[in-house]
Amino acid sequence: MPQKEKPKPVVTDTKPAPQKEKPKPAERDQPVEKEISGTGVYGQVRVDSRPRGAGVVFNGKRAGITPVVIPNVARGESQTIVLTHPGYQSWSRTFKLSKGYLEFMANLERE
Repeated sequence: MPQKEKPKPVVTDTKPAPQKEKPKPAERDQPVEKEISGTGVYGQVRVDSRPRGAGVVFNGKRAGITPVVIPNVARGESQTIVLTHPGYQSWSRTFKLSKGYLEFMANLERE
């Protein structure tokens, strides 16, 4: 009986896949502001926190839980954001939106 040939191993490229560079976390108290097209007198503010799940109050009204995008924010007017999370110190910022988009990353500190 003829012997069957053993299958030859498949050789693949042994180089590791290139690692994607992890985005650096936003520095504390350094908002990111961008101009977005189509904006007039209103823009939007994105608020996130570490840890996530903080309650967001925008100009005295509940705006949701982080991460949250707040639409229809008047440009050039003073605005206030307050974040609260059980077991963490509250975090607040007052700002004026000059461009169409502003992003805050709040690094909450334990009490």
